[in-house]
Parts: sequence; C-alpha cells; structure tokens
Amino acid sequence: MNITTLTGVQIEAIAACLPAQVQDNATACRPLYGDAVDALIKTTGIREKRIASGGISSLDLCCRAAEQILMRKKIERLAVGAVVCVTFTPDQWMPCNAVGAQARLALSRDCLTFDINQACAGYAIGLFQAGLLVRQLNKLVLLLDGDVQSPFVSSGDKGTFPILSDAGTATLLVPAVTEDSWAFAFYSDGSQRDVLAIPAGGSRAPMDAGALQEQVFADGSRRRACDIAMDGFAVFSFVAQTVTTLMAEFIEQTHTALQDVDAFVSHQANVYMVKQLAKKLKIAEEKVLISCDMFGNSASATIPVTLAAKGQACLRKDRAASLLLAGFGAGLSVALARITLPPTCCLDLVEQSET
Repeated sequence: MNITTLTGVQIEAIAACLPAQVQDNATACRPLYGDAVDALIKTTGIREKRIASGGISSLDLCCRAAEQILMRKKIERLAVGAVVCVTFTPDQWMPCNAVGAQARLALSRDCLTFDINQACAGYAIGLFQAGLLVRQLNKLVLLLDGDVQSPFVSSGDKGTFPILSDAGTATLLVPAVTEDSWAFAFYSDGSQRDVLAIPAGGSRAPMDAGALQEQVFADGSRRRACDIAMDGFAVFSFVAQTVTTLMAEFIEQTHTALQDVDAFVSHQANVYMVKQLAKKLKIAEEKVLISCDMFGNSASATIPVTLAAKGQACLRKDRAASLLLAGFGAGLSVALARITLPPTCCLDLVEQSET
C-alpha cells in the first residue's frame, strides 16, 4: 500500500444541500417487494431517501451548498483559486460542472476548474487533489461533490431503487500553518468495473432507442441500459474482503491509534455495510457516523453529507478532530484518508427549494 501525506492544508467549512423531496422506502418499495419491504428496510437500514425534483441538477445542489459556505464564512469570491467538482452525473457531458460553478458563484475567471468523474470513492480523491492545489496555488479551493442519480435509477430495479439518492456538497480548503498531517491511500481494480456501472450512454455504447428500452432480469427487476446496474453481492463481497483488508493496512501503516480517532466516516452504502466494516476494524460504535438511514446513498457525496449532518458532535474545542474516511464502490475503487477538522470548522446542512 502506498501512503501519501499532505500538510499545510485545512478544511474551513463543509456544507451539504439535500433535495426537499423525501421518499419513504416503506411506501415506495412496496410495489417491488410486497410484504418483504419491512425486512428490506431492516436489512439495509435505509428508511428514507432524498430525491431531486425534475429540473434540479447536481450543479444546482453543489452551488447551493457552496453559497452557504461563501456567505457564512464571508469569503471574498475572487480569493478562490480553483474549483474541483467530483461527479458522474454532470449537467452536461461537456462542458464540465466546475466551469458552471465558476460562473454561478461569480468566482474569478483566473480560477482553475475541472471535474473528476468518480462515484463512491470520489470524496477522498477530491480532497487529495484539492489539497494539492491549495499548496501549489496558495489560495482557497472549493471542492464540490454531488450527484443526481435518480434519473438513472429504475423504480423497477430491486438492487438500486431502495438505496440510491441525490445530494450536493461543498468543502472549502485553505492554506494553513499547522502540524497536522493528512494521509491518503488509493486502490483501483478496473477488471471489476462492470459490477457497478451505467452500461449505455458513453462513447462505447452511445445513447439510442435500444438503451431506452426496459429489460426484465432474472430477479424480476426492470431497468434500461442507461440506468445504474449493480451486482449487490459482488459489491458486498468487495467491501467485506478487499475494503476491510485495505482499511486495516491503512490504519497499521499510518500508525493510527483508534482510541485517538474522533470519528469514522465511511461511504454510506447502507447502514449494515457501514456497521459491519467498523465492527471488523474494531472501531467503537459511538465513533461511527451514519446518515444513510435518513438520506440514502448519494454516491461519493455521502461522506460530506454525513459530516455536515452529524459531524458537529466530533469537533473538539481544544484541538483538531481526527477523522478516518473510507470511500469505496464503483471502479471498483477505494480511497482512504486520515484528516483533521479544526475546532472552527463550519458544518451546515441545507435544503434545495422545489423551484
């Protein structure tokens, strides 16, 4: 495992924007699961999800979160040196979401802007890239992370419909004189890229009439080739075996004492997976932050959503809080991080209006 460290960077604020529309899984999933819906919810732990109304995009949600930070921290917008956007559901295939954010947030035209096409592991990857830019540019950097997955989720798909949701987030990183050192490690196995994917819509299989035709699968699920397809058993096995092993190696090689960790923030695949991962790593239950029971699995945004919603409890008055982050999923990819949050870090959760 290759461990990469980063110093001289600090997170000033994290904000998450959730769509106002709440989907109750007991009601929404009953046509798919019948009387077994209660067992489904007990297994996944996901009682509710947030779903964007038609016309609300990933850029809308991320920019709303960014505006919350810029207003609360009273940031001079021309001081922002770069915008990095993590998303696999951009408003358009071209140009990238980060360019749209520069205009909508009235940032400098000298701003560096680019997207990172990543799903579940994307937040830690984005933090690493944004942190490098903070060091090189010596300027503030906005990391936007969000996806509107619902247009790519079939209401007839038993694997994805009860789980996947929508959210947008923003994280403000700044140069800092601090002794805190962040650590990162990454893993990718592209040989398993079809385990969690959107089969059609890219250059290999362009969108056509066939991609819009619904197909019926062995488990009774229905979805189009342009919808998200997930092999749930393969993903679970990946987390139980590969992710757990990598996380244990990361903790050992970074000399991380679990008693000194203030919070473990995992990708919120579902409640069961998060708790099982923490249990295998022997992380105390009270240090495990969970939000997917209320908000669902919003891809890589689940980590900043969880911090915005639940992170206040882990902040410390006298020192920076120590966090372990674990992102994993589509790719199949893993991104691990040990970071800190200063006592002054602002954490906000807002809703996107329906209009």
